[in-house]
Amino acid sequence: MSGALDGLARVVIVALSLLATLAIIGSISAIPSGSIEGRLGIGDTRPAADRPVARPESPAIPPAVRDSGATSGEGGISGARPPHERDPIERWLESISYALIAIAALMAAGLFLLWRALGLWRRMADAAER
Repeated sequence: MSGALDGLARVVIVALSLLATLAIIGSISAIPSGSIEGRLGIGDTRPAADRPVARPESPAIPPAVRDSGATSGEGGISGARPPHERDPIERWLESISYALIAIAALMAAGLFLLWRALGLWRRMADAAER
């Protein structure tokens, strides 16, 4: 029975180590870092609200389409929405949650390693008594 439990403990340790590794990678990738221009200090560093917005020129609308009322406002496509901007705090919370998952997985793997080491030490102590 001890061999089956040791094998199960090995599988659990490998699974927890993989989970911790993926959580660390996720935590690093979720850190909000901005654009490369902003990090290097080149380019426009003004906040997005202060930057001028360039509107694309709309192509000439044929008279038949203009008279039919099928135009979609001044920007062109009416269904287009700006991409969803996430709150910086939300990005940091995502990164922190991945880091906490990694810490928990590493602690659990450490407990399994301690359990295996104590079992080995117990067997060594039993063999020394005989």
